[in-house]
Amino acid sequence: HPEEVCQGGLGDCWMISALSILALKPERIERLIVNTRDETHNVSASRHGVYCVRICKNGYWQNVYIDDYLPMRSPGNLQYAKCRNKEELWVPLIEKAFAKAHGSFEAIEGGFVHEALQDLTGPQATGYTIHLKTDGAADEMWKAARDAYDSGYMLGLGSNSGKDTDFSDQGI
Repeated sequence: HPEEVCQGGLGDCWMISALSILALKPERIERLIVNTRDETHNVSASRHGVYCVRICKNGYWQNVYIDDYLPMRSPGNLQYAKCRNKEELWVPLIEKAFAKAHGSFEAIEGGFVHEALQDLTGPQATGYTIHLKTDGAADEMWKAARDAYDSGYMLGLGSNSGKDTDFSDQGI
């Protein structure tokens, strides 16, 4: 579920947003984590601490193998992304595999939601830059978003870097 996805101390909100979008349909997340299902189809702990996550990098699916050693701030407190339910590992495991596919955790600081969606789903993703100061641009943006949503597309919105509490005149 999207509310399970919590960003940590890394500036990868673009990837975390994409994970939240995918989590609207759990089968999308299940496609990413290979061979770690228990009898209830939940991601379960690997017996050997090794996980395989599928990432579509540069248009090619690759299996990214990671271990379950996750960066910690303090005992029991993950440094980076986590699940709200501390018994679940899928968010930090996917984040770690995503970072490995891109070269490092630092390499995934800053990006665009559509790029992460492409890496996590495979199909071509498109990003648009909208200048909301243009007359009618906000109305056009919301209409285009509604049309895309009604057509079954996954949607994510982002804004320029800033605080999560900063809003434009259009409510973004």
